[in-house]
Amino acid sequence: MTAIKNLLSQPLLAKNGFWSLLGAIIPLGVAVICLPLLIGSLGTTRFGLLTIIWMLVGYLNLFDLGLGRSLTLFAADRLGSQREHEIPALVWSALIL
Repeated sequence: MTAIKNLLSQPLLAKNGFWSLLGAIIPLGVAVICLPLLIGSLGTTRFGLLTIIWMLVGYLNLFDLGLGRSLTLFAADRLGSQREHEIPALVWSALIL
């Protein structure tokens, strides 16, 4: 219970909230700078096609169902417990799913 209290302490919560907000603002700033350059170099037709591809990739990520995060967790667990030989089986299982 004290671990939860430590995670929700005001200074830590404010610091983590700041980093989370910064992690959303920085890519937005980069996009504001880079997208006009990208549109200028690709042209509107090619940029439209790229936007559709980005949309499809984002939509297909819906079918990931958390497998990428789960694989990362289990692979880190295997690495931490010196059972690296089990990682290829985990990767293949995730790819098959």
